[in-house]
Amino acid sequence: MSQEPAYRRGIEAVAASGAGIVQAAACGLLGDLATLENIALIEASARGLPTHADFIQGLVSIASTPHFLHAALGYAAHGAAPIQHAEAVLAAMGATRIDALSIRVIDALLVAWHAGFGYITPTVLVPRTAIGTGVSIAQAVAAGFMASGPNHVGAAEEAMTWLKTISAQASPADIRQAVDHALDQPGNLLFGFGHPLFVQDPRPPHLRALFAEWGFGGRYLEVFDVVCAHVLERKGLRPNIDFITAAALLDLGVTQARWGVGLGLCGRVTAMVAHAIERRDRPAFGVGSKAARTLLATVPVGWL
Repeated sequence: MSQEPAYRRGIEAVAASGAGIVQAAACGLLGDLATLENIALIEASARGLPTHADFIQGLVSIASTPHFLHAALGYAAHGAAPIQHAEAVLAAMGATRIDALSIRVIDALLVAWHAGFGYITPTVLVPRTAIGTGVSIAQAVAAGFMASGPNHVGAAEEAMTWLKTISAQASPADIRQAVDHALDQPGNLLFGFGHPLFVQDPRPPHLRALFAEWGFGGRYLEVFDVVCAHVLERKGLRPNIDFITAAALLDLGVTQARWGVGLGLCGRVTAMVAHAIERRDRPAFGVGSKAARTLLATVPVGWL
């Protein structure tokens, strides 16, 4: 019998069936997390942190996410436990750079991804809906995982894959040509640009300025600058959080493009937990039965 925790065996079994990293990792949240919650409770008590169930369950969901994603890719379990959450994320991703600066960069990305802009984003809206049915916080977070896809959170994976096609020897002219090729394809789509809520996503320029201030950079952030300037010139589009995440992860030595999604979820899970707790005590349909029935009567037949 394997000595691995049951939740890890479950993740690996689902991953082996052909499921994606997100789907397999979500299975970890659906297992029995009592042992992890007991550990979190002991640590919280020792450190003078809150010990109520919401805090403990939310903390376990947040702290476990990088490890669940790590297991979903079939990687061996870690050795010594990192001290900081950002360091744990870096280690899970297999980054070649794990130092104080790299941890600072990941911390900034996690904070940026936490921003859900209210309840409208799918990875926040779905946990809010799920928690109203009486499920656990972890199950609501698992539902939020299922709301990520190529058009939401997943664009960072696509951006990493595309950036990796840019040769290390490519000149600025070569990079602009690669952008032209991508934009001239049917659909004119280059993942990591534009945003459904903003004319300009405020996070990339702020992060780029922080990286410059901290002295963090590399080949892919150089490519990032050239690509952004050319896409703005051609299409009037600015980068979103996915594109700068992709460039930063590659400069940190993360080679697995699926961690573009993983990093996003490691950051967003905090917002999922907060929104689930805030929403839980409201009616499952968002309103009482009388109001829900009235609203249902106004929905046109065949709307769905």
